[in-house]
Amino acid sequence: MLAVRLHKKKRPQLNKHTFLIPIMSWKTGRVQILSWIRTLNTQNKNNPNNAIRFITLVKIPDNHPIVLLEDYGQRVMYKMVYPDSKITDLDFKPLKKHSEEVKKEIMNGDPLALPEVILGEALPKSCIKWTKDINLLYKGDTKRE
Repeated sequence: MLAVRLHKKKRPQLNKHTFLIPIMSWKTGRVQILSWIRTLNTQNKNNPNNAIRFITLVKIPDNHPIVLLEDYGQRVMYKMVYPDSKITDLDFKPLKKHSEEVKKEIMNGDPLALPEVILGEALPKSCIKWTKDINLLYKGDTKRE
């Protein structure tokens, strides 16, 4: 599976418990990436120099342990119901063992949803496809906010 990491510095962090955005199709993936950028940069209103500047595409191997969530609200709700829970309490399992229903829901689901992948182990650097400036995502977009 392909996924992207949004980050502020040139080199991405791909450690254990890192959050990524799954890319099942570029049609919905582009909208979801832009939604994530808007959400993350909104949190930096008081410090505009601390904004997302880079995007990195990675290939997650089928045997790599991950948690695949349809929307980050699932994690937020879990934290509200179980306030003492930690990220280590989530069910990390290899990508190939995740149900096809969840994968299809992300691919065909609401493009405004904010799906996420949480890594169970650090991802090797050999899985990085490329890192680019985030402004390339907006090329040709005249309605950039």
